[in-house]
Amino acid sequence: MQTFEWVDATSVQHAAQLLASSTPARPVIAKAGGIDLVDLMKEGIVRPARVVNLKTIGGLGSIDVADDGTVSLGALVTLGQIETSPAIRARVPALADAARHAATPQVRNAATIGGNLLQRPRCWYFRSAYFHRDDADANDAALNGESQYHAIFDNERSAMVHA
Repeated sequence: MQTFEWVDATSVQHAAQLLASSTPARPVIAKAGGIDLVDLMKEGIVRPARVVNLKTIGGLGSIDVADDGTVSLGALVTLGQIETSPAIRARVPALADAARHAATPQVRNAATIGGNLLQRPRCWYFRSAYFHRDDADANDAALNGESQYHAIFDNERSAMVHA
């Protein structure tokens, strides 16, 4: 894993300003629970120059119920909170059940709904170092294998995109 700068965002506006400074030469990425991000960084798939910590922004981890019964989730609400929330269980039980079936209890207690919704698309070959090479053999193997689950959008590291 390469070195990176860590910045605690103080507000949504501050986080947006930091993220807007991202360039191809100096990528900036947001981190909330960080479950997927840390693995991607360890594997060299994501190499940010700066990581913006969203956990320091107040108010993004709330579950609110409006007078009309509408449930609003902040981006930092964990899957564990969704699973156990009486408000969600009463109004959106399918969401609570889906959260209960995601990963392990330890992961659910850290992983956020925002992070899950904004995960990078990926294909079966996404984490395979062999398919992160830009050569014809790797691309041919990916194209001639199982290809119905390839990611084709926003996934420059996918073998399918390099073909």
